[in-house]
Parts: sequence; C-alpha cells; structure tokens
Amino acid sequence: MPSGKLPTRANAALFLLAVTLAVAAGFLAANITRRASAMRASITTSVDVTDARRGMRIEPVVRLEGRAAGSLYVAQVLQSIGGTDFHGTGTRLEFVVDRSATFAMGAASDLKPGAVAQVRGTLDGAHRLHADRIVLLTRVVHVKQGGE
Repeated sequence: MPSGKLPTRANAALFLLAVTLAVAAGFLAANITRRASAMRASITTSVDVTDARRGMRIEPVVRLEGRAAGSLYVAQVLQSIGGTDFHGTGTRLEFVVDRSATFAMGAASDLKPGAVAQVRGTLDGAHRLHADRIVLLTRVVHVKQGGE
C-alpha cells in the first residue's frame, strides 16, 4: 500500500460520515428554527380578539387574572409595545385549556394570576378560546403598568 493514501473503503466511510454529520446538522438547525418561531410572541391585538368569530384561530398574549372553574381561565389581552414590552388593554378573554394542550417554557401548574402566556386556540360560540398550545412568557416579557 502506498504511503499517504487511504484505501478506497476508508475513503468511502469517511465520506459517508461527513455526509451524515452534515445532514444531522441541517436537521438540528431546522428543528431549532422551528421551535424558536413557535415561541415568538404573536402580534394578535385586542381588536383582533374582539373581532374574531366562532371557529377562528387566534394566538393572543394574555396576563392571567384567575381560574373561573376547572380548566376555564380569565385573562386580560396584552398588546405589544415593542420587543418584550407589553401593556394591558382592558380586553378580557376566557380560555379553556384542552386536555391535549401542549405547554412550552412552563407547565399547567404555572397558570396562576399574574402569569403571562401566549395562548393559541379556536374560538367557540361563547367567544371562549379553546387552547391547544400555551407558551409561558412570564420570565421573558415585561408588562408596563402605565398603559392600562
């Protein structure tokens, strides 16, 4: 065997390893991008919430006021004023946490008065949001007190 040359089988193995690592890195980057975009706070406004009709999917950022009963919560819709700063709008929204709802950046036990969350779901005839995904934002957003 001449020195400085790898056998063909070893070259093929190294090539396959490099391709496999490149594909895995691509999947990892796509997964991180997908998860990051899913956690981006929406720009659903209080007007959007008020104007939404039965069957519409909305994704407002809210501050929880409390639990009305069981899995029914009452919250105030927040409005983005730039970046991670929000202020209250005075618009109230009731939402029901579906059994199949997924949570990000927290858990159902974090749904307490004062918690901030982005709630995604579908409105019913009573204008209640049936949440299928909740992203807890309490630790990453700031609610300004002046604009309420």
